[in-house]
Amino acid sequence: MERMGYQSATLGEKEFYHGIPFLKEQIRKHPGLFVSANVTDAATDKPFAQPYVIRTYPDSRPGATGKIRVAVTGVLGTREAAELPIILGTDASKVKVADPIETLKALVPTLRQRADLVVVLAHAGMDGGRDIANAVPGIDLMALGHVPGVYFNETPNVNGATLVASGDRARYGSQAGITLDGMGGKTIRSRTTALTASIPENPKFAELRDSYKPRLSQMQGGLVTEKEQTPTAQFFKSDSSNRYMGNRACAECHKKVYDKWSLLSHAKALRTLETTKKGINAKRPDCLRCHTVGFGQPSGFNVAEYPRELGGVGCESCHGPGQLHISLAKAGLKRAVMTTRSIPQGNKTLCIQCHDSINDPDFNFEKDLQKIKHWGPEFAEDRG
Repeated sequence: MERMGYQSATLGEKEFYHGIPFLKEQIRKHPGLFVSANVTDAATDKPFAQPYVIRTYPDSRPGATGKIRVAVTGVLGTREAAELPIILGTDASKVKVADPIETLKALVPTLRQRADLVVVLAHAGMDGGRDIANAVPGIDLMALGHVPGVYFNETPNVNGATLVASGDRARYGSQAGITLDGMGGKTIRSRTTALTASIPENPKFAELRDSYKPRLSQMQGGLVTEKEQTPTAQFFKSDSSNRYMGNRACAECHKKVYDKWSLLSHAKALRTLETTKKGINAKRPDCLRCHTVGFGQPSGFNVAEYPRELGGVGCESCHGPGQLHISLAKAGLKRAVMTTRSIPQGNKTLCIQCHDSINDPDFNFEKDLQKIKHWGPEFAEDRG
């Protein structure tokens, strides 16, 4: 980020993907880069990063000789913080996230006294950003994360705060220009640009990306971190006695379920990666873990071997490896059903690991579950 010219960044929930010690080490190695006003160590109540920073810039107004002071702070939204237990497991208890609105209500008046402009970086989504701006006066500019796939032709202004966002996955870039009139007034203009192939690639960053490819190849070959494995891995570990079998193996007994699944978007999940962005995402572990079956597990999807039967979100993505279940079912043993995970019982823990606030902000477990429903009287006879 520093190579790209970033001066400030705030902590989102995904910064914790590699664990608390790793994140603290990165913050230590890059002093002054990270700001976070509402994320603290639960044991010591000390902030993970400095709550804010005040930067100075030359005053370019005619006849001016002084400096413009810009205060930059950051917060993690309440909805986004709720994903920490999924990311960190039991270590989530070591992180305390205070209410972002109450935190900024206490902090922004101080920043207004010390700076000419107040900028808030917020992992809070558009709705969360609006809530913050409405509740906390005195913010000039708010840069929002968790606004996927959206950019604005007309910049929202809420309670005096200009809200900007750059979408997700490096698809857009946003710029904001602030003009001070010397009388206490200001004008903020922003624009968001789609980062298409028409924008030339930076040679230095192309070289940096290419240097990462050997690591990517390792991950695609099965050497993935725990965080990069299929979400099913936390419930079921595949081994030589319980391997992933593929959807057609399930169809032998569950043909009606298979026929319905084949018409759903889940069945086309890998194809989606292959046909967008020139297929780049079809080689990314962080995408493959949710678009294939068993990625990162010994018998799961592997880019090097590319078993098509394990492409897409299949039966075993939700119910776990099927070998043991199939073996018991073929032997006529009723306990076969006990070897798989039952999702319809209202447990959304697995679903929201892929349908999270970044990738599917409109996900509604109860409503969306009905779209894939494959249980009930109409499927009762479809069992082997």
